[in-house]
Amino acid sequence: MCGFFVTNDRLNLETKNEIINRLAPRGPDDIQSRICKEGSYIFSRLEITGRKIDYMQPLNANNLETQDFFFFNGEIYNYKSLSKVFLKKKISNRISDVHVLDRLFKKKGYEKTFNLLNGMFSIAIVKKKFKSVILARDQFGQKPLYYSVNGKYWYASSDPYSISLCIKKGLDYKELKLFLYSSEKYGTRGLVNSSKTFFKNIQQLEPGILLHINDKKIVKKNIYKFPFLLKTKNNYKNHLNSKEKIKYFNSLLKKKIKEYCDDHKDVAFSYSGGIDSSLLTLNSLKNNNNNYYFTKVAKGIDKIAEESFKKLKLSKKKKIDISKKDYLKDTIDFIKFSGSPSRWGTAPSMLPLYKEMKKNKIKICIGGDGADEIFFGYNNYSEIYKTDYKFLKNKSPLKLINDFSNSGWQSINSNILNEYKNQKMIPLIKKYIKHNKNYKSSHFEICKFVRWIDFNLFLPSIPNTHSDLCSMQNSIELRSPFLDFEIINFVEKYLVEKDFFGKNGITKNFLKKSLLSLSKKNKFILKLPSFDEKHGTRNFAFQAFENTNLKKISKEFRQKIKLNINQKLSKKFKYKLFFIYIFFLIFNKEYAKNKILKNLK
Repeated sequence: MCGFFVTNDRLNLETKNEIINRLAPRGPDDIQSRICKEGSYIFSRLEITGRKIDYMQPLNANNLETQDFFFFNGEIYNYKSLSKVFLKKKISNRISDVHVLDRLFKKKGYEKTFNLLNGMFSIAIVKKKFKSVILARDQFGQKPLYYSVNGKYWYASSDPYSISLCIKKGLDYKELKLFLYSSEKYGTRGLVNSSKTFFKNIQQLEPGILLHINDKKIVKKNIYKFPFLLKTKNNYKNHLNSKEKIKYFNSLLKKKIKEYCDDHKDVAFSYSGGIDSSLLTLNSLKNNNNNYYFTKVAKGIDKIAEESFKKLKLSKKKKIDISKKDYLKDTIDFIKFSGSPSRWGTAPSMLPLYKEMKKNKIKICIGGDGADEIFFGYNNYSEIYKTDYKFLKNKSPLKLINDFSNSGWQSINSNILNEYKNQKMIPLIKKYIKHNKNYKSSHFEICKFVRWIDFNLFLPSIPNTHSDLCSMQNSIELRSPFLDFEIINFVEKYLVEKDFFGKNGITKNFLKKSLLSLSKKNKFILKLPSFDEKHGTRNFAFQAFENTNLKKISKEFRQKIKLNINQKLSKKFKYKLFFIYIFFLIFNKEYAKNKILKNLK
């Protein structure tokens, strides 16, 4: 796991040092950098396995004049099997996924190699003498990758502000305004554009894309056939009954957890008391003695999580009390590290959890990202089931997304929204409908259609992005077994509508049954929290900014986003407003934390 920056520009020492400071949390154990007349790079490594001398990147640092080289951020979980099958080589203790990637690139080429990988990654492949760069990102967007082309120079990095330091274009107020005024229906989610940042002329590479920057030209290619949701199959022709599916799924999840853990390192599990984290926890109990279990509890909010955590018979567990008092400070830290306003009010409240893991010298955490997307876990899918089918059937595809997707654009009407709709939404809709002509034949098919959009736009922009930022801010690698290809392929092959949805459109039916089976086996009955009980820490965002005087917001900023402070603002709008205002203060005015706190009081 690491952070990297690479460009065909020659950095000055001041900028280089600033970028090193930006990337340090992603790789605090070792820093490697180089500045030459053809280009510059910075690589920071989080040491999990291996010796520094064997694992530092680029692997062929002494031959940049004559060879291509690459930077890799992430984990390839199937690298041992890939080495055995395609390279006919056994894995020694000194061989990592980076070494296997290097050999596969040389043997099979870049595109064919990417299709073999089961993991999370962002990669920058630099042609010799920095002549051009090839960028690639995993298809679920688990690891970040930003880029920019500024005249004859190109830049690529794990951090957007590092690029902004070089091109000096400033903030993108168009995107800030769009985020502020987009839909509040699903909290801060609203409009989600997975390729945009809040800095001018800086893009985020979309998931599953290979991009080649050469002579000022940018060529994009889809490097994956999406393994999920693309083509409807008749799943009823499978040979497993309900109990067999549950048994197989739990055994598969247990296997994946074991693969995602490290036999030689302490591993943390993040426990919320919900279905996803409970499944991971119970399936991990007999895997490894090096597991730690952490939960965060907000006084008076997370009662069920706290009660469940007490019942778990775990030798290494820790409860972290969080409060709204620290929420604002953590929000400022999160925005500064991420180079983005918090798109999700919960994100800063996760930081105390990872801070505590860091204190315990933990570098790997197992989390439940992806489960809500795969198993229809969000409220919008229940809303579809509760809506009259005739009414749904008459809606246009765009209207369905507008009304029910986590990636909709309900609130404002502008050229910006039309651009988003035409460039992002419509191509995805056309792609899905092409393979699924009967996408409106039932409530379930409509749910799958909406989920397709959320999987492509919402997942890589909100859950995955925020999870990576919260963990890497504290130098911890977050691994998500639910996004493993074997898990997704099982879901696609064996699960049908009744597995996903219970009575009255209740979601995550299969996961609930799987958890119940495990609970009985472990003689441990969990009381699952309601939506409000589980997500109560989002109230910190409301509370933090509830009484803040809007007149404290600078006139300059108000004019840029066209804010009328005399209008009545909802709670959600207000905390989104202060998220972007903090972002403005940090990256436009370069305010320190204590100065921002004073400014907001």
